[in-house]
Amino acid sequence: MDRETYREKMAAMIMSGPYTMLNHDPTPLHAKNVAEKCQILKENEILPENILPQLIEKNPRAPIIYGAPKIHKCNIPLRPIVDYRCSPTYKLSKYLANILTPVASKHEFSIKNSTELVKDLKKLKSRPGDIKVSFDVTSLFTMVPIPETIDYIKERLESYPQLAELTKLSVEDIISLLRLCTSASYFQLEEKYYKQNHGTAMGSPLSPVMAEFFLQKLELTLIRSNPHIYFWRRFVDDILCIIRRRRKDQILQMINNFHPSIHFTMEEEIDERIPFLDILIYPKNDFSLGHYIYRKPTQTSQYLNFRSFHPRAHKIGVIDTLLTRAIRLSDVEHLDDEIKLTKIILEKNDYPSSLINNRLTRVRIKCQQDQREKTVDIQKRIILPWAGDATSKIASYLRKTMDVEIGYYPGPKLGSILCNAKQKLNRPRAGVYQIKCNSCPDVYIGETERDFLIRINEHQNDIRRASITSPVALHMLENNHELDTTSFRLIVPEHRKFFRKFKESLYIQKMDNKMNVSKGININPIWCATLLNFL
Repeated sequence: MDRETYREKMAAMIMSGPYTMLNHDPTPLHAKNVAEKCQILKENEILPENILPQLIEKNPRAPIIYGAPKIHKCNIPLRPIVDYRCSPTYKLSKYLANILTPVASKHEFSIKNSTELVKDLKKLKSRPGDIKVSFDVTSLFTMVPIPETIDYIKERLESYPQLAELTKLSVEDIISLLRLCTSASYFQLEEKYYKQNHGTAMGSPLSPVMAEFFLQKLELTLIRSNPHIYFWRRFVDDILCIIRRRRKDQILQMINNFHPSIHFTMEEEIDERIPFLDILIYPKNDFSLGHYIYRKPTQTSQYLNFRSFHPRAHKIGVIDTLLTRAIRLSDVEHLDDEIKLTKIILEKNDYPSSLINNRLTRVRIKCQQDQREKTVDIQKRIILPWAGDATSKIASYLRKTMDVEIGYYPGPKLGSILCNAKQKLNRPRAGVYQIKCNSCPDVYIGETERDFLIRINEHQNDIRRASITSPVALHMLENNHELDTTSFRLIVPEHRKFFRKFKESLYIQKMDNKMNVSKGININPIWCATLLNFL
């Protein structure tokens, strides 16, 4: 899709969606509201002070909307996704989602994956007069009724006995924060700002759990006591249902009447078969339900190629994942055919047949073991950048000398250097910076998570106020020196806290003449000697 077509579709989506244009950027107001609310909770000793940085964004920006093309649909429509990272309510929303998710878990009608569905299907027998259908909610996240859902969440929290184990926040505090976050449903597209009139947005940390609570309310109200619904299982907003054939339209109307903002669509079985998630369900002669892997017409069967420059562990992971999927999701009648097809797919991706057969033996044994006999994961884990044999040797040494598990991440991918239609973010220039003295060779190295020019202004204010707590101001006052205002420079951009402090310490140690009193975080001299050569 070329850029102009993308922009036209984005504009059309905004015009037809539940959005209203704003005449200003509301980010400062929302940031102020979050900070004030968190400060009140801290002063009342409900939130500890050390948790505030986890809830308040230091450099907030407006959420950015972009469209993900639905390539499997006619005319390739766009799915709206909002990048909430660094927005005023992002951290607080994540915090609340972590509290609410356990409350919403273990619902009787929800499934986590296809494996859970297969276990449930094995308990069923097909009945005369039944039909298999699937229901799907149209644009669920943007249609979730916020006020009603928050009221229901309040009911669930009040009846949840383990809430005190999750948080010190009261139910009223959680609801207040929830309303604060859901009221900040806005985003930026190019240079314009828009408010979302109802629902939650794709990309908000709260969207999945809010939608889950709403659908649970629907299910507990309508489904549990309905005698015409034989089987109902839901994965997010996709629902598999076995119902009386003569009641299918009545049930569709019933769930569509639950709330005016929510609309369900229904797909019926064809020749007594229906695809759901990645399995196809069919009736057997003994009236039980069979199942095997379903592949969409857009399936390409392209996976990580065995000849690609990736860790061997990643390639073995591809083999094990596909074979495990074949064994767990296929019934006895289709298992052999599915394993053969999986082998063909892997071989087309250049995987050696000998390696596939070796892994198949291991996977069969693992799948036959009781799932309760799981080994405890190693607590410590080190992730290394993949650089071929050198990384393998380092990993081998670390495994021998430390009780750790080693993981790898690959280098840059082709997609990272291709044209990206997403709006470029004007992120604050955080990182490691330098200030030079105009009267001597001394240099000051600092780090900041805010825009470094804000930090520079603070240093200049310290000099004007003759603050002795600032190393820069102290140097200028004691020696009667002046700042070199042309030397202000961001040495290296870095938004990650640990990496920023690590790099700051390295640069401090690299400088011979420095104003710094502190050396920064403590780094082993062995690493310093090696890493300083790369600066």
